Amino acid sequence: MMHAVIRTWNDCIHLMGHVDPYNVESLRDHVRGMGRHGEVSLVIDIAPADEAALIQHAGRWLSRLAGAGVTVRVQAGPRPIALPLRRHAA
Repeated sequence: MMHAVIRTWNDCIHLMGHVDPYNVESLRDHVRGMGRHGEVSLVIDIAPADEAALIQHAGRWLSRLAGAGVTVRVQAGPRPIALPLRRHAA
């Protein structure tokens, strides 16, 4: 299961669901939509068993989001998850 919290300066949305392509796409759409209203932050808590699925479905997107300056925190239980690093062409 995934519990995501998207925050802006004046709003907060909680999304809960399984870590699957549909829910990750819904999360992405909500982050994009709320980002239009100013700075946004994202906190995702997942069950440790869902770590591989989250990285598969959202790892690159979350890394790009963090690279763009958005505060992104992902945790599997009490342990933070390191997002895949974005590699730039030389």
